[in-house]
Parts: sequence; C-alpha cells; structure tokens
Amino acid sequence: MTIRIQKWRSKFDWTRCCIFWRIFFACSS
Repeated sequence: MTIRIQKWRSKFDWTRCCIFWRIFFACSS
C-alpha cells in the first residue's frame, strides 16, 4: 500500500515538473 502511494506521488511530481519546464520554455521564447 505504501509503495503504491509513493509510486503515485513520484509520478505526480514528474508530471508537475514537466508542466513547469513547459511553462518555463514558453515564457523564455
């Protein structure tokens, strides 16, 4: 159970990071 939540959290963090970089490149260009 704990491993499943941890896996989901890391996936969520990766998605949030991807969105952050997309906004960053959109603003810089």
